[in-house]
Amino acid sequence: MKIGKLSAIEKDFIWSLATNSKHNLINNFNMLEDKNKIFSYCNLNNIELFLYNFLEKNVSDMNNKDTYLALKSQVDGKKIKTLMNISAGIKLCKEFSRNNINYVALKGLSYIDKINVDERLFRDLDILVDIKDIEKSVQIAQKNGFIFKNNKRFTRDLITKRLDKYCLPQMYDSNNVVLEIHYRIEANELIQCKLAAKMLAEKKLTTAYGQQFYAPTNEYKFIHLAYHAISKGNFDVGISSIFDLFIFKNKGMIDPI
Repeated sequence: MKIGKLSAIEKDFIWSLATNSKHNLINNFNMLEDKNKIFSYCNLNNIELFLYNFLEKNVSDMNNKDTYLALKSQVDGKKIKTLMNISAGIKLCKEFSRNNINYVALKGLSYIDKINVDERLFRDLDILVDIKDIEKSVQIAQKNGFIFKNNKRFTRDLITKRLDKYCLPQMYDSNNVVLEIHYRIEANELIQCKLAAKMLAEKKLTTAYGQQFYAPTNEYKFIHLAYHAISKGNFDVGISSIFDLFIFKNKGMIDPI
């Protein structure tokens, strides 16, 4: 879906949404000429939860608007999906721990000790696994209901030095939870990069939803966020990383900006 460039006031609104500047948010929202364009932009960039939270708390006359109700339905569906991801992710991490797999949760799953589903959603599971444990981690994932697309079988050829590859092909369970087992972070010629090795060596035991699993330190969470936003995706991750940055700040996961 092509939306077109944002106007100055539209950019100001998105920035205020990221920084949670309530006064500017309300003023900028009232000045928007095409609110449906902002709805579409937020949806395209996976920041619709932030828009929904703002509207729910501050704009009472939106409750009967079709676009708002469609946004609410979409957000509710993604919250359910995120909760399914959390349940499957915690269960799989516990199995990895029980079988002595050297791993850390990445991205959305690694944030759930600080950030709940009313603050951030995530679409899939990302777990970094030590290269020596890759095959065993796939076997455990399969025992927990995950399969490769078209029932593809694991072979060592799936671990590649190609610069555009950093994880195995996606795996899916019966609820369509998507799992990516990573074996590196940086796109370079090493099978397991130095950043991945340091994340695993300095991992910490995290508690969320009454369960424990391994995650990177806050420092490495931030480094991975920055790398994911700038280098890995060639700047194609979009505005969502800016929103994550301010969540990190507000949750005390990084020093104040």
